[in-house]
Amino acid sequence: MQNLSMLARFSYLLPLIWGVLLYSLGVGIAHYLGTPIDYGKYTLGQIWIILIQLSSMYLNQYFETSKNTRKMDLKEIPHNRSFTASIVVLTVTASATVLLIRYGDLVPATLLVMALAFLGAFFYATRETIELTNHPIKLSSSPYGELINAILLSNLVPALAFTLQTDELHRMLAMSTFPLTPLYLALAISSEFPHYGNDLINKKQTLLTRLGWENGMRLHNMLIITAFLLLALAVVFGMPFRNALPAFFVIPLGFFQIWYLGHITSGASPNWIALTVLGVLLYGIPAYLLSFTFWIR
Repeated sequence: MQNLSMLARFSYLLPLIWGVLLYSLGVGIAHYLGTPIDYGKYTLGQIWIILIQLSSMYLNQYFETSKNTRKMDLKEIPHNRSFTASIVVLTVTASATVLLIRYGDLVPATLLVMALAFLGAFFYATRETIELTNHPIKLSSSPYGELINAILLSNLVPALAFTLQTDELHRMLAMSTFPLTPLYLALAISSEFPHYGNDLINKKQTLLTRLGWENGMRLHNMLIITAFLLLALAVVFGMPFRNALPAFFVIPLGFFQIWYLGHITSGASPNWIALTVLGVLLYGIPAYLLSFTFWIR
């Protein structure tokens, strides 16, 4: 029970919520386009996504603990436990994959998305270093971990949900999910500001430490503006305005986030919790509103 409770602390809830929300968005788009929903596939696909996320979390915990890049509470869980948990979850994932393939009669497009999602989760988890015969092999430079996770959650998760139902890809999927990718990257940058000093001391290679706080702030602001420009561009290219309109209501929150981060970097006393919550809302609300509008139309 003690091992389970410690592992549960590293099964971060928020990414799992993102996985459920973005998966629902993909199925919602299929529903909007008139596809009858197979709830058996829906359930199996959602379970598969959660298992992939959990395995990535436990592998990430194992490699971060091994490198001892962050102090915090990492020492409280021996890394052999997180590694064992990742192996167990990956084994269950393999079984779920076989079950999904047999039940769903999957087409190549779906299998490709599943493969990309698995590789993305694996590379994100092992982005630090893998030791192989005492020779470190860089699988993915750490600053790109945020980009990998952004594409995995914002694009590949809804793509898998959609292709499981429709057996094909559709431009509506890209128009709905591409604006979410820069919002996730903006969230990643804003959540790195509270740890910026410690990350520099520990030589933690994040997107923010690689860019520097000034360039990171500029990129954060550009990403928020780009997200809503992409959403407007999606409307121009055929996304129904009534589906996109609710997400545009979040624009004031985006400008407030830009102002608040600038206020902090100009010397104001920072409230890091407020900054992180703003980033979470700025990503989560548009994702929820887009999913909701596709389901009710």
